[in-house]
Amino acid sequence: MLKNREVPQELKSFNSLFFGFGYKYDLNVIFDDLLTIIICALARETEEKLYFETIKKYTREELDIFCRLFAELLMIYDKKILSDGWCDPVRRFLRMFSR
Repeated sequence: MLKNREVPQELKSFNSLFFGFGYKYDLNVIFDDLLTIIICALARETEEKLYFETIKKYTREELDIFCRLFAELLMIYDKKILSDGWCDPVRRFLRMFSR
């Protein structure tokens, strides 16, 4: 996990949730699956086959983490857009993660 002092305040909850998977899965796979789950959720029931294929390897508790990650992203976007205009927390997280 990235040290808390290295994580911007607005990404601390997201960071903690993301690393809540431990090392059971490759972190790149978790991130890719998160994006796939979000896309499927926003696709209004047109990507159910992909959604179920993506989530089948995860436990109920792990799926709850994905829901919380999505919610956390929405809250970050909402808060930052109201205060600063456009933001991209995903890109910022990826930059931290790739160090």
